[in-house]
Amino acid sequence: MIVITIKLLTQGNMTVDNPVTIMSYVKMLYSPEAGYFLWFIWALWWMFVVVSLMKTAKSRLILFFLAVIVHFVPLKLPEVFCIPQFKNMLVYFMLGVVCFENKALHSFIKNFHSGKVVASVLLFIVFEYITLTNTGMTSIKNITSIMLPYIGILFVMEVSKLICKYKSLDKGSILILISSSSYIIYLFHTTFEGFAKAVCRKLPLDSNLAYIFVPEVIAVVGCGVVIPIILYKYVFVRYAITRVLFGLGKARNK
Repeated sequence: MIVITIKLLTQGNMTVDNPVTIMSYVKMLYSPEAGYFLWFIWALWWMFVVVSLMKTAKSRLILFFLAVIVHFVPLKLPEVFCIPQFKNMLVYFMLGVVCFENKALHSFIKNFHSGKVVASVLLFIVFEYITLTNTGMTSIKNITSIMLPYIGILFVMEVSKLICKYKSLDKGSILILISSSSYIIYLFHTTFEGFAKAVCRKLPLDSNLAYIFVPEVIAVVGCGVVIPIILYKYVFVRYAITRVLFGLGKARNK
């Protein structure tokens, strides 16, 4: 709704990708109306609904294994409500849930030297893409596409461990603020990046020039990160209604 409203207010004077109409407020109830990239909102909604039905850690573990199976089954599902995206992404969501709830995994992850694994797999992928890109062989490419998300997960884990090793983090740390507001960044980064891009297009500057393009990229990405953090810290966590709307728990005192 927020994205549609912003687009309705700005698309008359700015270049807007995936323009909307008043009917978009109705269509958003069953599709990512304001832009395909918004499928993740529907997918997340389904994930929270399904996980909330699993009342025990054991049932959530079973759901994780079912998600793994369903992820690789080539089902033809209707695009309405972004069900195919939910089917494909549930496995990663449930992986996080299972890792969080299983205390034994915490110690394993902490002591697991994933850096060597990540480096080895990345070298493998680079080698295979270089040698097989023009051969018509797709099996290795399929394997690498399956592995890439997990490599990303391992990479984030390793970077996080490295930061914690060399830097003590307290409640006032900027990294803690970014971490706690990461969900809001995830939800709103495309909205404010899109707004920043529309503003940049209005400026009398040639974006094809490197010394113009680079600052624009920094400004666009910065808006997608900084503005959601500001909203999280000064608006969303301060009021009961916004905490309920965005699943942030009970309101805290101002």
